[in-house]
Amino acid sequence: MTSQAPKPHKFVTKQPRKIIPEEDYQSTLAHIVTRDFYPALPGLRRDAAIIEARGRGDIAGAVAIRRAARKEEMAREREWEEDLKEDAESDIGMGDSLVR
Repeated sequence: MTSQAPKPHKFVTKQPRKIIPEEDYQSTLAHIVTRDFYPALPGLRRDAAIIEARGRGDIAGAVAIRRAARKEEMAREREWEEDLKEDAESDIGMGDSLVR
C-alpha cells in the first residue's frame, strides 16, 4: 500500500471575482462600515456643519449645506441602486453562460 498525498482542493467560486481599484475598495468599505456600525455619523457631520455656519451668522450657508447634503444623499442612493442593478444583471448574464 503506497501513501498518496491528498489531491489539492480546487477552489470554486460561484461568482467571478471583480478586481477594483484600491480607492474604490476603501470608499466602498468605509461606506459599508459607516452604514452598518455608525448610521448616524453622516447626519451628525451635516448637523455640525450647519450649526457651525449658523454660529458664524451664515444662515444662507447653513441652508446651502442642508440642500447639498440632501442632493448628495439622493445621488449616492441612486448610484448604489444602479450598481446593485448592474451587478444583478451581470449575475444573470453569467448564470446563462454557465448553464449552456
